[in-house]
Amino acid sequence: MNVRHIGIVARSEDFEATRRFYRDFLGFQDTLVVNESGNFIDRVLGASQVNVKTLKMKNGSTTIELLEFSVPDTIQKRTLFVPGPTHFAVDVENSDELWQKLNGEFRCISPPSISDCGRFGVFFCQDPSGNFVEFVETLCD
Repeated sequence: MNVRHIGIVARSEDFEATRRFYRDFLGFQDTLVVNESGNFIDRVLGASQVNVKTLKMKNGSTTIELLEFSVPDTIQKRTLFVPGPTHFAVDVENSDELWQKLNGEFRCISPPSISDCGRFGVFFCQDPSGNFVEFVETLCD
């Protein structure tokens, strides 16, 4: 079994800024935009009158779906401490340099920290819609 994609919900007012975060800072490229509504999407999501714009973005073998729902009331504030998926992690080459770029424009929790074993430099940021992304630099094997 393989992971097909990661779905990331963006607030309508932050959709373009969230898109730029993944495109300009993480290197994802737009591949497809789909607008969905009707019986099928209502049925699979277990809701009614769903209207969602899905932007598929790809970086290497990783695909994300950036999702914009037409009903912003359904979006809740996220934390790292609730059940269910809370973040995804990406490998990076230079965590200090990337943190310098991101921290001025996005909410980063802290500068990169070295793991207790000394192998990794790690930090978290939130995209413009509040989704958490973990950045991991492997310092040694």
